Amino acid sequence: MKPPAPTQRLRFREMREDDAAFVLDMFSDEQAQRFYGDISSLEIAGRWTAFMRKRQREHGHSLWMLEALDDGRRVGDCGLLLQEVEGEPLLEVGYHLHARERGQGFASEAARACLAHAFAETEAPFVGSLVHPDNGPSARVAARVHASERRVEWRGGPYRLFFTQR
Repeated sequence: MKPPAPTQRLRFREMREDDAAFVLDMFSDEQAQRFYGDISSLEIAGRWTAFMRKRQREHGHSLWMLEALDDGRRVGDCGLLLQEVEGEPLLEVGYHLHARERGQGFASEAARACLAHAFAETEAPFVGSLVHPDNGPSARVAARVHASERRVEWRGGPYRLFFTQR
């Protein structure tokens, strides 16, 4: 599966090896570190981008790099990830933005495009976004993109699952 078509302000592309430095920088601020785990070295960021390329090859989707159409700068990532939640498969729309790019509507724009792409390109009966209960900014994005919400257990604790059914 190819990445989604460009939106009004963003284009999607597959991760490359040379994205590792950007990924490290994107996950270096306090908010990202709190919710998205340990990406604290270039080596770890390189493994993470390699994992996204592997997911793309194996599943046909992954998190895709987001670039601004106006100047080509990388702003974050967004895409589709297969997760297991409470014993069931979930096609998730995931997104991360660099701190300097937050608050401009990029995450909502990209997530909406990925949701539409998921329904156009897969047979998934519903698509969701998993959000830590303390991550208010991510929850606001997910609430704008998805139709419903429920609580789930994931990664050993409670999470909010925002979702849209076919």
